Amino acid sequence: MNTQTVNMTALGDFIEQEIKQKFRSARQLALAMDVDPTTITKAMSFADPPVPSLDFLAKLARVTRTDICTLVGMVYPDEVRMNARTRLIAERIEQLSPEQQEIVDTYLIGLSLKDRNQTT
Repeated sequence: MNTQTVNMTALGDFIEQEIKQKFRSARQLALAMDVDPTTITKAMSFADPPVPSLDFLAKLARVTRTDICTLVGMVYPDEVRMNARTRLIAERIEQLSPEQQEIVDTYLIGLSLKDRNQTT
């Protein structure tokens, strides 16, 4: 019996967000990935979507500029040590300019200091 947790909802949400932000349609994403448009539609389906192949995830990683480990972590959250959402946020921060990264760092440090002061 396979007790592995598969979470296709997270991947479907990610694909939907990428289409809204970077592509005009699922068809455009499919063209960029060189897959049939129905493959994208099925991956976004919340009614029993198929588990994606490694090839599909590699193509999705390439066109969205997302680490494939992040995508694998979305589908198999129990198999990846770092939470996929955390990894995705880290990747987005890495894509910022150095000045913007410094602002994020300062903000996060300020939050952690505030939390530390509230707990003491």
